[in-house]
Amino acid sequence: ESLATRYFTSRVLEHWLVNYKIDGFRFDLAKGFTQTQTCDNTGNNCSVGTWSAYDASRINIWKRYYDTMQLKSPGSIPILEHFADNTEEIELSNYGFLLWGNMNSNYSQASMGYSSGFDLSYGLSTNRGWANPHLVTYMESHDEERVNFKNIMYGNAYNGYNIKDTNVAPKRLELSYALMLMQPGPKMISQFGEIGYDSSINACQSGPNSTTCRTDPKPLRWGYYNDPERRNLYNVIGQLNRLRSNSIYNPLFSSNNISYNLGGLIKFQSITVNNVGLVVMGNFDVAAQSVSITFPFSGTWYNYLNPGTSTNFTATGAAQSITLQPGEYRVYTNQFVSLCNLNFVLNNGADTIRTCSSPYTLAAPSGYTAYAWGNGATTQSIGVTTTGWYRCTVTSGSCNATDSV
Repeated sequence: ESLATRYFTSRVLEHWLVNYKIDGFRFDLAKGFTQTQTCDNTGNNCSVGTWSAYDASRINIWKRYYDTMQLKSPGSIPILEHFADNTEEIELSNYGFLLWGNMNSNYSQASMGYSSGFDLSYGLSTNRGWANPHLVTYMESHDEERVNFKNIMYGNAYNGYNIKDTNVAPKRLELSYALMLMQPGPKMISQFGEIGYDSSINACQSGPNSTTCRTDPKPLRWGYYNDPERRNLYNVIGQLNRLRSNSIYNPLFSSNNISYNLGGLIKFQSITVNNVGLVVMGNFDVAAQSVSITFPFSGTWYNYLNPGTSTNFTATGAAQSITLQPGEYRVYTNQFVSLCNLNFVLNNGADTIRTCSSPYTLAAPSGYTAYAWGNGATTQSIGVTTTGWYRCTVTSGSCNATDSV
């Protein structure tokens, strides 16, 4: 290993951490930080299997860079796109690294309603034998096909329920995100995944999709926020993430105390820490299914995303049968958590304002306790003199919402 390379890399890490105060790095192709040759001398005839095998020298290289990061910026986060042997990833995760966990194929199969290759268990660090929840599970990335594209193109159908329907397809993403985001450990949502982006990774700027267009610019879909089903997906993901950050429930997502059955058409998972419980279930089939589930605690469980007395569930502590319609999912908490649902929009939801007035008064609706604009203003309205995007975040109690024009 070149000492010059080691020194240069450490200096680059220090520069960004110290001078720009970033909180960490995500390293692409981290498995390439190795001194083990797995190709011939011309760079051909490479063995991916050998490259992916446990490599003690590569582990030592990464540990040195981790130590550098912690020395220069304690608590900084290194994320590796590694995809090496699990024994190597266990050792790195134990040292403090977060590692990518690609579950695109499994979530795609489940979301499309098919019963092969649809087990979601490997998205859990416990399933991989890790001591810490350091797996960054994701269903979409810049390297993978969009799940909603697959839903609309190849989704299953039965008895009037059709996943290819553009009103149904985003609901299948809600179902998938309810399982993924309610699992311990960090998660990744790819750009526009929160609104069901459905342009193929192979979309061309003109003409039909082609693998030659894989890295072409893809269309921006800001208008998707105005589509009711996609907006609802966006809101659901926001509510799930708020539960992750809730002071009562946050400890569950750094816990490994999860039980699950993610290999069937109805998928179920339960996390508990002391007397706090979270139960999530979802039907990935295209027909109604019943399942026998034992809640970890007896008593009242609150339907987090659909609160109300009629939607609560009374658990007995024994196995109970629950029937879910196709695509239906439920997120239950045994501690009541207020649902944030502000439905805040600027300019009545329209993304563009054309005006000859200068300054133009851009106002948020009244009634919120706090306003925070992208330019630092904290008033209900601002004066706009130049063309651009303007963002406002409003607060009401412990809830907040953001919109932009």
